[in-house]
Amino acid sequence: MASASGMATAGGTMPTMGGSMATSGGTMSTAGGAMPTGSGTMPTAGGTMGTHETMPTYASSSYQPMYGLRQPETQTPAHSTDQLDDADVALALLNSHKQSAALKMKAALEMANPALRHFVQASAGRCADMAYECFQYANQKGYYQVPTLQENTTDTFVHAYGTVPQGNPQPSGGMFM
Repeated sequence: MASASGMATAGGTMPTMGGSMATSGGTMSTAGGAMPTGSGTMPTAGGTMGTHETMPTYASSSYQPMYGLRQPETQTPAHSTDQLDDADVALALLNSHKQSAALKMKAALEMANPALRHFVQASAGRCADMAYECFQYANQKGYYQVPTLQENTTDTFVHAYGTVPQGNPQPSGGMFM
């Protein structure tokens, strides 16, 4: 049972952004559009979305990150809000989207309702896309530098593992036999 300002749960009502959310096969109201649930539709901000469709991503697929450290500054904590700058805001937003994506995916793994689970999985994917957009901005401005390894260090890592011998593998007595 849904109320006008939230989603009905076992322990009460959970607030939602744009309306109500029924958990057992009804409808979910958000910003607009619709996505099918067990016996109804679930509106989404981007329009109608079928069960196996995905929302479009807005991150540029042609973006090439800048690798390597370019004169990184020593980082010190800000002692007041007057010391916050664009880099602090961009990195806070990036970390917020990364954390939201991780937590939403963990929540989706615990959901029994397939429609609600799909909705939260899609939301986690959108958070990951937004995190990548924040990364692109921060990397382009030099706020988020991607360190690289020297080639000899990379080669050491790559060649640290051998290949699996072909033929009759001997059972190891472990979990996988």
